[in-house]
Parts: sequence; C-alpha cells; structure tokens
Amino acid sequence: MNDLDLITRLRPEVAEPDPVVLSRHRMAILERAADPVPVRAVRPRFRPRLVISGAAVAAAAIVAVVVGISGPGAPPASAATVLELAANAATATPAGNGDWTYTSSVTVSSEDTRPKRVDTWVKTDGSEAEVRDERAAPQRGVIPEVGEPSLYNQSYDYLKTLPTDPAALRAEIYRQVQGDLNRLGHQDLYTIDQLVFQMIAHLVDGAAPPDLKAALYRVAATVPGVQLIDDMWDVSGRHGLGVARTTTNAGDMTTLVFDRDTYRVLGWTTTSHDGRASGAALLATGLVDEAGQTP
Repeated sequence: MNDLDLITRLRPEVAEPDPVVLSRHRMAILERAADPVPVRAVRPRFRPRLVISGAAVAAAAIVAVVVGISGPGAPPASAATVLELAANAATATPAGNGDWTYTSSVTVSSEDTRPKRVDTWVKTDGSEAEVRDERAAPQRGVIPEVGEPSLYNQSYDYLKTLPTDPAALRAEIYRQVQGDLNRLGHQDLYTIDQLVFQMIAHLVDGAAPPDLKAALYRVAATVPGVQLIDDMWDVSGRHGLGVARTTTNAGDMTTLVFDRDTYRVLGWTTTSHDGRASGAALLATGLVDEAGQTP
C-alpha cells in the first residue's frame, strides 16, 4: 500500500482519479517499460515509496563492481551470503508490540528531487492510517476495504499469516505474483523473477514481522540473477552492501542496500535504463500503541 492509495482511501469524498492516472501510481518501482512507446503496468499496492532522479546514482549503480572475494576484512563473497546474514539480523530483531505499524523513510520524487521525510502509521488490521509528509498536510482516517487481503492489499496482520518456511513462502509469492503478471499481460516487459524480486524489496523495507523478513531474505537468495555490489548507497547517502537484480526487460535494476556491519536493510534503489533512479531510505520501523508514537 503506498501513499497515494492511503490518501485516496482516507479521503473518499475526493472524486475518483482517471483510471490511466491511477494505474501510473500503483507500483512506484515499475517506472518504465521496454517498448519505444512506454506502457505503464497496473501497479500493486505497496508501502509508501517515491522516486529519485539522478544520473549520478544510476551510473554508479550500473558500473558498480560485482564482487566475489573472501578473506579477512573482505566483504561477503556472494549475494546469498549477505542475504543469509540479513536474515539472521532480522531474526534477532524484537518483534515489538502495539496495534499500529510505524515507518519513517526519506524519499525523493522524479517530479520533485528535494529529499523529504514521510512518516506513516497504519493500524495492524489495515483499517486506519495516518501519513505525515513534511511538505504536505497530514492525512488520517479510515481505510475502506478494497478486496481480499494479499501481497497487493496487505496489512501487518495479513503478513503474520504468511508462511515463514522459505520454501512455502517462495511458493506463495511466486503464485500471487504470477497471477498478477497473467492479469496484466505484460510478459514482454517483465519476467516472473523480476517481479518477485521487486515484491521482496518492497516487503522488507517496511513494517513486517521479523521472522517473515528473515524468510523473505532467504527467498530472495533463491531468485535467479541476484548479484552482490560492493559499494552502494541509499537516497539518504548511507553506504552499504548491495544485493541487486534486473527488474525489467529493459535492464532496470533494483538494489537492496544493507549496513555492512549489522546487515540490516538501509533501503532500496532502482536504476533505470534511461538514467533515472527510484529509492527510499528506511529510517525506522516498528510497532507502537497509537498513531503519532515512535518505537
């Protein structure tokens, strides 16, 4: 679920947007298609995220060296190793308590390149939300139901129902994403592995049960084509290790960025084939008793 979905659903008195405009904002990570005339995919409801424009970031990610070395003081030898260490770090994170999830991110948009902070509270059952954008008026209210819970219509309570066995979780993610890809009819633009990696990237950078995050990292390690980038940074400027994969047939790449000491996720960055990038830096996330509180 993203900011646009939340604000739209919190303000039902606002007229329905044009379907073409709405489809553009369903999934912020799918920015461009491979066709000469870009075709926008219908975008699933992910957690809040926006887009950054910056050829320097894109170029750095594209030319970054994919490492495969080991030894004292050296970075991990593979993406799978980083993801396993990230899974262990997630498992060691307390789940916390409360009826609301809290997520704080620094994001920028292709329409507005100034970084901004967005703080979001969502009730664990998905029924209420509050969004505080530092450059916009706060929005709070009831979230109308929009269908059966799924990866594309998620709440924290729903995420708690997903299997934490990596094999079972992998099967469920692939099942849902394949079904969505079949409905979209964009097999020429994206492969199932590309969309699965995108889905995992969006799930792990927000409020999710720690044992589920651990399983998601282990599933990510099984997605064909993941690579390790020795030096990558999030949109707030923090450097870390990157686990990357191409996420469109045009060559766009999504990178999960991890702290190289703690292996906790710092955020994600997507670099596109046309020189643009998308990203969000995760500052904090957890469970709280009421909207407005922080862990």
